[in-house]
Amino acid sequence: AVLDNEAVDTVILGTTGNQGIANAYIGRTLKTFTGRDIKVYIFTPRGTPENKIREMKKYGAIVIDGERFDNYDEALRAANVMAASEKYRNSSYFVDHAGIDAITSYAALGEAVLDSYRPQGKFANTAIIIPVGAGGLSSGIAVAAKRRNSATQVFLVQSFRTRHAYESIKADGIVEFVDSDQTSI
Repeated sequence: AVLDNEAVDTVILGTTGNQGIANAYIGRTLKTFTGRDIKVYIFTPRGTPENKIREMKKYGAIVIDGERFDNYDEALRAANVMAASEKYRNSSYFVDHAGIDAITSYAALGEAVLDSYRPQGKFANTAIIIPVGAGGLSSGIAVAAKRRNSATQVFLVQSFRTRHAYESIKADGIVEFVDSDQTSI
């Protein structure tokens, strides 16, 4: 979507980490290959691991972090408000973490992740374990793994604090405002 529209110079999203790293990387890559100055604004909730914030910044993202947002949903809402504002309405791309554009992009990143673990040029993995927050990035990596070897088993692990995907599957529908001070199940 960013490549298709020359007017888009900003990518905006809310995340607890991995999705932000992926989009920061994509933004830097697009800037390198297109020459366009693509800015990536990432809204993160309180408790987002510092190592993930450092990774996002390493790839050039502008991180609006933690102390303002109690949970993922608040960070996501703030990102959405920015994308809808007069200043960014026609020049930004809001990343829907579970949208087809996002999952397609994440599948491409998934290929790179899988390449880094591929023994001697062959994709021999029969099972992979993927950390999951809201589910978009892990969906892309799972798509990439299954494309390479349909027999690969995919296991998702999720912290108690960011259990959106788990709660949504359990409820058979999207669940919002899932949050806790606990950091693991």
